[in-house]
Amino acid sequence: MKNEKGFTLIELFIVVAIIGTLSLIAIPQFASYRTRGFDADAKSTLKLAAITQEAYYTDHNVYASEVTLSSLMTIKPEVDMDVSVLGDTYSMSTSHSSSNNRFEIQGPGGTINLMVFP
Repeated sequence: MKNEKGFTLIELFIVVAIIGTLSLIAIPQFASYRTRGFDADAKSTLKLAAITQEAYYTDHNVYASEVTLSSLMTIKPEVDMDVSVLGDTYSMSTSHSSSNNRFEIQGPGGTINLMVFP
């Protein structure tokens, strides 16, 4: 009997309890990281769209419509973008299909804002 080696049932229960506790902490954090990553994707698309709008305005003296803007830049299928052009101003918004947040910018020279829905 002295040569038999292994873990006792108590030791296994302690390891399972530690893993369970760590997973309770890690899983919500992982979901938060994923949401922040999706939001960053939507924001970066919006920043690129604003830069593209300004470059297009420099060349053509008007802002690009949604169709024209989509042909000038690559937009990931999971990112939804809306563009509205009115004279010398534009309004654009983006969201990721896996996030509930939507971001908007109004230009020229606007800043990205989180749109809050009631």
